[in-house]
Amino acid sequence: MKIIRNLCIVLVLSLASCGLGPDYNLSVNPPGQNDTPEQIFPAEINGDEAKVNQLESGGLEYTYGSDKSITVARLTSEDEAIAFFKQNVLPNYQKQNNNFSGTINGQFYAKAGGNWKMFGWVNGNFAFSLKASDQEKLDDIIDTFKYIEHQ
Repeated sequence: MKIIRNLCIVLVLSLASCGLGPDYNLSVNPPGQNDTPEQIFPAEINGDEAKVNQLESGGLEYTYGSDKSITVARLTSEDEAIAFFKQNVLPNYQKQNNNFSGTINGQFYAKAGGNWKMFGWVNGNFAFSLKASDQEKLDDIIDTFKYIEHQ
């Protein structure tokens, strides 16, 4: 039994060191229920002004230049937000060469790398997705967007 327990500990530590856990603090308070898009989305990121797109799925996507975007959907419950994310956002992540999604520490999130760097999560009844052409631009979004922080 000790051997199995020790192997489980090694496996968990190995997975954590491989980067399966989120690299970001996702426990930042989500937007208020009455917050407007102008209160939620940054007006610009590194000089690129926001352009808003209403998505058919019901969310809003703000693009910043041709290489950065933030998508936010406000649903009625966390379960609906997770279902929305899995149905409308996750398929795009799964098209990337390297992707992961799951629940760790009670928080649903997904990340992908390939032609685009993507990171998404659910916090309360909000689904969030960030997309950038490279890691530096994704970091620029995270530095500007107030609902996620670097660990």
